[in-house]
This record gives sequence, C-alpha cells and structure tokens, in this order.
Amino acid sequence: MANIIDTSFFVGDIEVANVAQGEIRTDLLSSIKVYEKEVLISLLGYPLYKELVNHTMVPGDKFDKLINGEDFSYILDGRTV
Repeated sequence: MANIIDTSFFVGDIEVANVAQGEIRTDLLSSIKVYEKEVLISLLGYPLYKELVNHTMVPGDKFDKLINGEDFSYILDGRTV
C-alpha cells in the first residue's frame, strides 16, 4: 500500500520547516514510510489495518470515509453523539 500521507500533509500547526529542501524532504518521507504503519496499527488495531492495506479504495466506502474524514453520529447512553 502506498502511504496515506506525504509531505503536503504537514501544514499549519504541524508544518515542517524547509520541507522543499532535498535532505529534509527525504528524511520526512523516510519517517512517514517507517512510522505510518506503526501509527495506523496503534489506531485501528492490526485486523482493521490489514483490511485497509489489502483494500481497493472505492469513493464513499468505509476506508475512503475514514481517510478523508466524514461526520457521523452514534447513540451513547441514550444520547446522539
């Protein structure tokens, strides 16, 4: 699976200074390659992570919604959250 994020993700509060410079860009891309998998497994759990990496993205499916963000609601203790 290709990485979900790249250097363009790091803007605003998480901006990486001088990311256009070759060495900084290379280091950042290397860190993404190393740590993205670890972070996704920590967040999703291994079974869902494996489902994500083996999934073919389809617009509007659950992984498209997860990656691109979507508002949702659910019932918690009788209240809609």
